[in-house]
Amino acid sequence: MSSVVALIEVERTAWRIGRSAIARAHLVLPRIALVELDDEVVRTAASIKSAELRTLDAIHLATALLVRDRFPELALATHDEELAIAARAVGFHVHGAPTRARFRPVADWRR
Repeated sequence: MSSVVALIEVERTAWRIGRSAIARAHLVLPRIALVELDDEVVRTAASIKSAELRTLDAIHLATALLVRDRFPELALATHDEELAIAARAVGFHVHGAPTRARFRPVADWRR
């Protein structure tokens, strides 16, 4: 499961890498349930208090936050360090990104 933003990110990255990546993307993408970018996701992403978190990563985190009630064991997979920090701060288990000693909490994302 991912934000619909992942469709764009995967396609764009695959085009940069080349033909074999495009073929793999077209095999993997249909297996991912995509969550639409609706008003609630937009408002939640805008409300996340983290100066380091980039826009698309805020959308991914907001999407995860909003579906977490339906999927309590939901984990987040990323190689982006700032997204990993923000996700861990709000209680997600994160796969793929290193744990950094420096920690900037964003747990108060709803204020």
